[in-house]
Amino acid sequence: LFIVDRRNHRIVGSGLNGFRCLVGCYGIGSQSNQLDNPFSFSFDHSGNMIVTDQENDRIQKFQYFEESCVTQRKLKRKPILEAENETPDGFKTELLIDNIIVMLVA
Repeated sequence: LFIVDRRNHRIVGSGLNGFRCLVGCYGIGSQSNQLDNPFSFSFDHSGNMIVTDQENDRIQKFQYFEESCVTQRKLKRKPILEAENETPDGFKTELLIDNIIVMLVA
């Protein structure tokens, strides 16, 4: 499950351990790792996350990474999306989705 958390200017994903910030975890802003009133998001045919960032007047693409040793070990097959982020307090998050919609959030 993915959520556009517009009031908190971020994209959130859920998993077995609860909800985790995926994009916009550093608060409101216009830097590449920040959002200002995200409106919606989608995935392209390559698995990249496309986010409409309304107040920054932009559409931002978060790229899918095809190569990952950690991803291959966890999923045992090629993921269609991998997203990594780090919170301001240094907590690293990773989201993996495979081609049969198995989602891992660490």
